[in-house]
Amino acid sequence: MKNPEEFWQNKHKVQSPLWLTGSYLNALCRVHEFEVPKNQNVLEVGVGIGRATREFAKDNDVYAVDISRTALDNLGNIAKKYLTADMVDIPDDTIDFAICHLVFQHCENEAIGFILDQVIRVLKPGGQFFLQSGDSKQPMGVNIGRTKRRELIWHTPDWIKARIALAGGDIVSERLSQRTPDIYWQLLKITKAAKNI
Repeated sequence: MKNPEEFWQNKHKVQSPLWLTGSYLNALCRVHEFEVPKNQNVLEVGVGIGRATREFAKDNDVYAVDISRTALDNLGNIAKKYLTADMVDIPDDTIDFAICHLVFQHCENEAIGFILDQVIRVLKPGGQFFLQSGDSKQPMGVNIGRTKRRELIWHTPDWIKARIALAGGDIVSERLSQRTPDIYWQLLKITKAAKNI
């Protein structure tokens, strides 16, 4: 992807009502095995069209992060909004609950490192960070679902775990979910490492 910012700006210009129906947040709760937070500071990285963001905002103060200004503008006034590069402006130890769901397969290694560093930094002691990332055994150019392998960037579970440790996070739990023989999802629950508190 030559210009990810431009790609996501264009993708988020059109909102389909279909994407905004049903409880996407309840689906995330089932996948990640968490309860919907209430009265907390919630950080969502990669808000997209805001399906979960809108639901989080009903009972929480939401910090919304995305690479796309259009995606953030579409949220209106329901959240504090930050472009990914501006995450540095979120104060340390602010966030009780963070989620990053199926974002990393769109990110280069450097961007993942930056995001993990920032999320762990802003997470309160005792706060929880839920991360879902994907990986594939398929070579570049092979069709995977509706897209080709070269359009997504896959990172191995071991690389993701090592980068979390480097950012100062502790993995509380991990599950691998097999989608096909060649594609799986890594689901992690992360806290700030005790040495960083």
